[in-house]
Amino acid sequence: MKFPNLKITATLIFLLGATIILALSYDGYQDGGAGATKKFDTSGVHNFGNIWLRVSNYGFFGSGETEPTWPSLEYPGGSGIDYLYLGGLWFGAKKIRRDELGRKMYWLHDPPEG
Repeated sequence: MKFPNLKITATLIFLLGATIILALSYDGYQDGGAGATKKFDTSGVHNFGNIWLRVSNYGFFGSGETEPTWPSLEYPGGSGIDYLYLGGLWFGAKKIRRDELGRKMYWLHDPPEG
C-alpha cells in the first residue's frame, strides 16, 4: 500500500505540534508564568527632555487609570504632575451616497416627521 502524501502529512503534523508548543510557552511569558521575569508590555515612554509621555501600541497617549502608572504628559519630567488623562488619534471620512441617476443624497440632521 502506497502513501503518496505521507511526507506532507508528517510535515504538517510536526509544524502543528511545534506551533502549539511555542504558543503555550509564549502565553506563559505574557502571564508572568514560569521562567518569566516581567510581564509583556506594549508601551513606551518618551522621556527625552522636559516632557514625558507614554505612547502605547493601542493608539493611546497618556496612562488613564492603568497600573503601573506611567507619565501622562508629565511636565517637568519626573515631577509627577500630569497634564493629560488619556488621548488618541481619531480618523474619519465623509461618505457621499448617490442614487441610481448619480445624484448626491444627503443625510438630514432632523428628518421630517410624517
